[in-house]
Amino acid sequence: AKEDAEAGNPEAQYLHAQMLMDEPNGWEEGLEWLIKSADQEYAPAMNTLAWYRATHKQENYRNGEEAVRLAEAACAQNRCATYVDTLAAAYAEIEAWDKAVTTQKEAIQLLSETEEGDRAGYEDRLKVIMSRKKIRE
Repeated sequence: AKEDAEAGNPEAQYLHAQMLMDEPNGWEEGLEWLIKSADQEYAPAMNTLAWYRATHKQENYRNGEEAVRLAEAACAQNRCATYVDTLAAAYAEIEAWDKAVTTQKEAIQLLSETEEGDRAGYEDRLKVIMSRKKIRE
């Protein structure tokens, strides 16, 4: 809960951030908690923050270099489909198109049986990247 987040637990900070970001006026405060968790190299937080930095519709929240750094760090801990998908979006954000395409294809390869329902979204993002467009939320 919030006490654990305030005590510095990265998982609690991540969960607190997610809760706040779902509230109408909680996004900014949630983002601060997400950054605190990501700063402790908590992979789910690094991945989520990387996704926002790569894909957010508002330019002031995007930062391609930071997105790549965070996504690469998350992938170094767990090279799963979700994190590799984020890394591909980050590469697209910095216009590293060949890397983005290769990485998105890898994300599709990494989909587990339980993630098969997500395949269409991954393939849609591959088409976007192949047409040299950036992923936007």
